[in-house]
Amino acid sequence: MTQSPLDIETAGLSKYYGRQPAVIDLDLRVPQGVVFGFLGRNGAGKTTTIGMLLGLLRPSSGQAWLLGHKVGRDLRPALRRTGVLLDQPAFYPYLSGRENLWVVAQALGGDAHARIPEVLETVELAGRARDRFAAYSGGMKQRLGLAAALLNDPDLFVFDEPTTGLDPVGQRDIRRLIRRLADETGKTIFLSSHQLREVEQICDQVAIIDRGRLIAQGPLQDVAAGRDLETMFVELTGGNDGAAAG
Repeated sequence: MTQSPLDIETAGLSKYYGRQPAVIDLDLRVPQGVVFGFLGRNGAGKTTTIGMLLGLLRPSSGQAWLLGHKVGRDLRPALRRTGVLLDQPAFYPYLSGRENLWVVAQALGGDAHARIPEVLETVELAGRARDRFAAYSGGMKQRLGLAAALLNDPDLFVFDEPTTGLDPVGQRDIRRLIRRLADETGKTIFLSSHQLREVEQICDQVAIIDRGRLIAQGPLQDVAAGRDLETMFVELTGGNDGAAAG
């Protein structure tokens, strides 16, 4: 069987802050067209890894490639094809949802403006597009962040803890939208999470990271290998932080 092309790849990727390691010799393989869960407890190194992949942090050693482009050398073409949602989205509170997307589209250029109605429909905010961002619920704010990530019609999505801080209904809505986005477009989604149930519900493949080290990687069913993923995660990481957070 021919292996799918890799949309994200790292080789020996490491990040140290002084002598303190944050990520250690990370070898990631994220195939094209999957929902890939990057699972680890808070502080495991997930956000640091994403920062290095997006060129926001300089690695201490190792290499990374995003959509076939080497990070640190020719990343800009890859970033133009990447939609990103990091932490809580930052928008102008006094502007409407539509107006905030217009501001983002202005920065993106191309046909981003023309896609605003479509992405509002996709994230189920068309009926609230005229409302001020300040009046949105937490889940609606996150959905607007997802809409902004869709504006440039990317080939790869990178979502860092997209359901953190949301109530159960908001979490459910975001997970459903992400899974639907994957099923309808076939595009690659790289999703970092500390919530086991989130990964089990929407991901095709998973990598588990703990204290900066990769400890398991592959298709979800292969990593679990017939065992309960929650039990395995607790055993591998030596704690149950992620299980409790689900």
